[in-house]
Amino acid sequence: MPLTDEDANALNHIIMHYNREKYVQGMFDAIRSFPIYDDEDAELRAFDWVAEGFTPECACKWISQGCFCAACAANLVIAGVTPYEAGIPYDYRYEEVFYSDTVGYKYANGEITLQEAIDIIHPNVKRSGDLQ
Repeated sequence: MPLTDEDANALNHIIMHYNREKYVQGMFDAIRSFPIYDDEDAELRAFDWVAEGFTPECACKWISQGCFCAACAANLVIAGVTPYEAGIPYDYRYEEVFYSDTVGYKYANGEITLQEAIDIIHPNVKRSGDLQ
């Protein structure tokens, strides 16, 4: 007996849900090894990374370069930035002490804008408009 369209859609929904749960579990397993995430936070962030379309391997590349926010990493991807470029050191001074983070970290942490991150990574590229 062939499936009706309604039955086929219901079955497709069940399969997609199962695969998504499996995919989120794979993302959770991949990102929880980073010390910035405890298990509870990693579970929540796993959904974010999956929703933004990242694979576990790709998410780990961004996180290892300091970009711990899936939405920020997605913005950087759209702007043509790679995870390795996001790992460019960003040195700054605060109260007579020098610090160094990555551009990806500073952007994900809300300390610089997307446009500032892009300008640091690609200083000689002329762009029209602000990418914030």
